[in-house]
Amino acid sequence: HSTGAFTLPTRINPGQRSSHENRICTIRLFETDNNNNQNDGNKSAGRKRICIVGGGFGGLNAALTLDSIYSDPTISASTAFQKPIITLLDSKERFVFLPLLYELCIDDASLEEVAPTYKSLLKGTDIEFIQTSLVGVDVAQNEIYVNNGEESQVAYDGLLLATGVKAGTSGTPGADEHTVSFGSVEDCYALRKQLTLLDEAPTDSRVVVCGGGYTGVELALNLASRSKTTQPNKSSSSSRYSITLCHRGSTILPNASDFNRNSALKRLTEAGVTVMTDTSVTSVTAGDGQKAVHISDASSSASLPADLVVWTLGTQPSPGILNSILPRDLKNRIVTGPYCRVADTTNVFGIGDTCRASQTPLPANAQVAMQQASVAAWNLYATLQNQSSKDINDQTQLELLPFKYTDLGEMMTLGSEDATMTSLGGLVQLNGGVASLARRLVYAIRQPTNSQRALALLDGGVGKLLAAKQKK
Repeated sequence: HSTGAFTLPTRINPGQRSSHENRICTIRLFETDNNNNQNDGNKSAGRKRICIVGGGFGGLNAALTLDSIYSDPTISASTAFQKPIITLLDSKERFVFLPLLYELCIDDASLEEVAPTYKSLLKGTDIEFIQTSLVGVDVAQNEIYVNNGEESQVAYDGLLLATGVKAGTSGTPGADEHTVSFGSVEDCYALRKQLTLLDEAPTDSRVVVCGGGYTGVELALNLASRSKTTQPNKSSSSSRYSITLCHRGSTILPNASDFNRNSALKRLTEAGVTVMTDTSVTSVTAGDGQKAVHISDASSSASLPADLVVWTLGTQPSPGILNSILPRDLKNRIVTGPYCRVADTTNVFGIGDTCRASQTPLPANAQVAMQQASVAAWNLYATLQNQSSKDINDQTQLELLPFKYTDLGEMMTLGSEDATMTSLGGLVQLNGGVASLARRLVYAIRQPTNSQRALALLDGGVGKLLAAKQKK
């Protein structure tokens, strides 16, 4: 999950960049010749290739860190081979700063602040971007299969899997057909379109949010905030929507700190959101112009009429991961070790939600992926360097770094001008408008590049501060 305070990836002289122009590619990566051998276009003049699949928090920051490592003159001078091709692959054109997707939904943040293009983020680097979807991984042949209209193979010398997870309905009948997900820019604009229709409806509308985790609670409160903003002078005839939050557990936000959970519960009550715990969604149906969410608890079942149903329950891994012969646990997460290396491999690493790095799973949030990114980037560099040293009978070997997670706390949005945050083991606890401003400033600083940080500071941090002063 994206909620949380983040740590910046450790980079080595990030200002040191190669002068080569960044390569952006959205066409088929390479062709094969008549002998079914890969064309030289797959690797330039014998250069090695590092493929990073997935351009989320983990993948993007790992790519930027690798580029910094190889661009540092003190390191590049000691490498046993020339700088490899660093290829970042993602099915989308834009990176998404997921914690700010709520703001984009209620028009409280710009598209460029929340979802800049990879082209803009990678400008000035040597990172090659390929917009394509992962079909599968062939570890034995050191190849990945991708598809951007045509299926192709990409050979790699080092591979990082950072595909993350996407929303999944876990087979709940009717959920795929009759609900809106919330995990991408496309989901966000689809939801905005539905909300606009509700705003124009002649009668009050009913919204049901399925799932009382971070996404469900934050979304419910931002929808409530939007409702007040779009209908500031509600009369008996004006359009408004009521919100019901269904959660199958006994308490919402089971993984949140007590302070953040209590802050959220208070805001939900104040916003008039109906919270139903110990309630499972069994199916979603539609007919006669409205939907129905069918629910059950330990003793009874019922149906909730709805004009809009938002689904935030469950996740599923990338189909490309499921199509691959990789060690996975019972939840289909890739099994990795202390160095973020995939079990039973030498040059394949994995980070983020799609992986399980220990017997006790790490939190599924962005700060884990970002912290892992720096470690995985160094370990990829060291692995390729060590192999090249062996090839020339050089006994020098670089040590791989083990990953250790540092919990920096968490931040949640509770509406347009409201948030809650805890950090330093509970020593810092803030909520309300101050926390909302602090959250936007922290997220601006945690953006992946300097130019994106400046944009976010102007659009988010400074803009929010000026808005608060104007209201005073």
